[in-house]
Amino acid sequence: MNPEPQPPNSVVITNVHDSKGTMLRVVRLTDDGGLMIEGHDLGGGVEQFFGAHEYEFKKQFSSDVVAQLRDLLGLESDDELLPTIKDRFTYTDDLEEFLRDNGIEGKFWSRVGD
Repeated sequence: MNPEPQPPNSVVITNVHDSKGTMLRVVRLTDDGGLMIEGHDLGGGVEQFFGAHEYEFKKQFSSDVVAQLRDLLGLESDDELLPTIKDRFTYTDDLEEFLRDNGIEGKFWSRVGD
């Protein structure tokens, strides 16, 4: 018997490769039911801004926030969250702004360096 396919636990929102370098933004569901927004930038554009060739960050939200986000997006219990996020928000900045506008802040971590 084959198990039903599981939805992926992450979705790529932005994946840019250009003369300034690379920029990757991913939203994923965490093992504890939370949500993580992750970014990783490399290249000359990062170096011009930060003085280093690499920047990465994570913004973590609890499972309670995921439930609140599902409500804010009008999702039913069987609706998939990640495809809805990808369809509704062009950039992870848009998602973060939506969360802030609704009084939701996550736990932020970042690193600059080579």
